[in-house]
Amino acid sequence: MTTLITGAGGFVGRALSEALERRGRKIIRSTRAAGDLTDPRYCLKILKTADMVYYLAGAKKNLRYHTGEPFTFAAGNVQPFLIFLQAAARSQVKKIIYLSSTIVDYADFHSAGQDGYVLGKFINEQLIAAFRRQFPKIGVKLVRSAPIYGPGDNFDPETANFIPATVMKISRAKDRIEVWGQG
Repeated sequence: MTTLITGAGGFVGRALSEALERRGRKIIRSTRAAGDLTDPRYCLKILKTADMVYYLAGAKKNLRYHTGEPFTFAAGNVQPFLIFLQAAARSQVKKIIYLSSTIVDYADFHSAGQDGYVLGKFINEQLIAAFRRQFPKIGVKLVRSAPIYGPGDNFDPETANFIPATVMKISRAKDRIEVWGQG
């Protein structure tokens, strides 16, 4: 079995690639350096020998960026995924596992546009439902992960995601801790 991992250069993708290789799986790694998921030819090329896909690619930074540039992050998640699904429909892939986020539970049509990452994940989940209905022979699974962090993560309080940034802010705090959002 050959497994394609999109986002293989990212935090989760690197760890998954290494774990699957240790188990003897043949891996195709798709990274930003290797190719562009908005290029249909690239998508067809990487899907050519894949039996299974872990779609981990995404446009992600942190809440400050996601809310400051909501359209950029929504489009950066939706456009590559849509093109990838169109290529997958023409491929021999048997299974696609898509990594989403538990934060999608909190998205609604009134507030989702405030956070482009959340909006992109929300739209992609809708695309998965439509894809699954039209192409039932390709097994599609959706994984909604809680925030992930750990060794090798970005712990810079200005650019890190919530958990690592909060860990660093707490460790450096004297009197007060500034946390993003309205929670």
